[in-house]
Amino acid sequence: MAIDAVTLQAQIDALTTARNTGVLTVRHGEQQVTYRSIDELNKAITSAKADLEALQGTPRRVTQYRFSTRKGL
Repeated sequence: MAIDAVTLQAQIDALTTARNTGVLTVRHGEQQVTYRSIDELNKAITSAKADLEALQGTPRRVTQYRFSTRKGL
């Protein structure tokens, strides 16, 4: 079953609201999910956001670190 961007965003909003209120049980439509910890809830939010970005064609964020060193004489 394909999921559309509107439904996925609604799920992300429900998960975020649950996390912000400290509730570990989330209901979306007829489905109810109880998470074991806030960490597991955060992983679900991260996964859903990645799915939404992939669905919308948004490029993933690239982090780049630059180091400049020299001999300390």
